[in-house]
Amino acid sequence: MACPVSNLRRAAPVCTTPLIGRDALIAELEEHLLKQGGLLLLEGEPGSGKTALASALAQRWGPGLRLQGREETQATPFLPVSEALRGVLPQLADLPPAWRREVARLLPELESGDEHGSAALSEQGEGRARFLEGLSVALRHALGGGLLWLDDLHWFDPSSLEVLGLALRPENWRAIATARPLERRQNAPLEQLLSALERRQAVSFRELPPLSETDLLRLIRVLSSSVSGGYASPGGCTRPRTATRSSCWRP
Repeated sequence: MACPVSNLRRAAPVCTTPLIGRDALIAELEEHLLKQGGLLLLEGEPGSGKTALASALAQRWGPGLRLQGREETQATPFLPVSEALRGVLPQLADLPPAWRREVARLLPELESGDEHGSAALSEQGEGRARFLEGLSVALRHALGGGLLWLDDLHWFDPSSLEVLGLALRPENWRAIATARPLERRQNAPLEQLLSALERRQAVSFRELPPLSETDLLRLIRVLSSSVSGGYASPGGCTRPRTATRSSCWRP
C-alpha cells in the first residue's frame, strides 16, 4: 500500500493500515463530531488503527490541519506547532501584522525582509503570554473552520500543549486526536489540558475495540496482497526496498 497524500495541510504523508471492519465505527465517530464538536480522543495500543481511523475521518471532513507528536522530539518546545505552521506559511501572511510578528519569533522566515525583524523568544511574563496567544491565533487562522488532527498527542511537549489550550478556547471547533493510554497518563501537562476540556464538556474519549477474528484475517489477506515489489512495515505501510524510514508515518 502506497502512502496516500491526504487533503490535510501538513509536512509529511500519512501511511496507515487498511481500514477493515471499521465502517460502522467511522460513521459513528463522524456523527459524534458533527453533533457534539470539541475534541474526540481515540485511544488504543500501537497497531490498533488509531491513525487509520483519524486519517479516514480527516479525509471525509475536508481541508484541515494536522499536528504530529514524536517520541524522539517530545522535549523540543513547540515542534508540532512549528512544523504545522511552517507547512501553511503562505496562509499566515494574511494574519494581522501584530500577530504575524509574534509567530515570526518562532518562524523567522514569515517576516523575511521585514524592516523591524523579529524579537527573540521570551520565556517569562507578558511577552510569553502574547507569543503563545499569537501562535494560537495562527493555528485557528490556518485551520479555517476545518478539522484539527492531533496525531500521537501523548508525545506533545508542554509548550505545544499550552498553545493548544489557548487555540481550543473558542466555541464551534472540532478536533480529533490519537493517543496511547499509558503514555497519555504519564504526560502531566496533557492530563491537565484534558481535565480542563472535560470541565467544559469539550472532550470525549473513545477506546478502540480490537478487530474480530474474521476482520483480522481479512486485514492479513489485504496486507499480504499489497507487498509485491516492497515489504510491509509493522504498521502495515508498504515501502519499496529502497525507501527510507522517514517515507511513511506508522500508527
